[in-house]
Amino acid sequence: MKKLFSKYQTIITYILFSSLSFIVDIVSFALILFFLKDKIMISSYLARAISSIFNYIVNKNIVFKNNEKKNIKSMIMYFLLVIVNITISGTLVKKIYFFIHYNATIIKVVIDSLIFIINYFLQKYVIFKKITTE
Repeated sequence: MKKLFSKYQTIITYILFSSLSFIVDIVSFALILFFLKDKIMISSYLARAISSIFNYIVNKNIVFKNNEKKNIKSMIMYFLLVIVNITISGTLVKKIYFFIHYNATIIKVVIDSLIFIINYFLQKYVIFKKITTE
């Protein structure tokens, strides 16, 4: 069991911490949307801003173990990815919501779940890749 965990440690910790960030994002989105009434894009940006700082810190240090102290490049790339994700998520949620008039929070969960899978590979192989010296 320990060997199996060791083999899949990165993906398991990514799922765990991303799930925590996802919960923060969805709860924040639902609360902000409740107060802002149909302001889906603003709610998406604010909710993601709340969850992304936590997510960056744990992904960099715990999930992908990128221990470089001042890695400005990974931070810039991560937050650019966050902005792209928010824009894609918010736009799709807004379009689908106004097309089918279904619960925006549920639509967001489905869309963000798909984005989650893509983000794993982008973060592992691009943003937090370990620099190897030969």
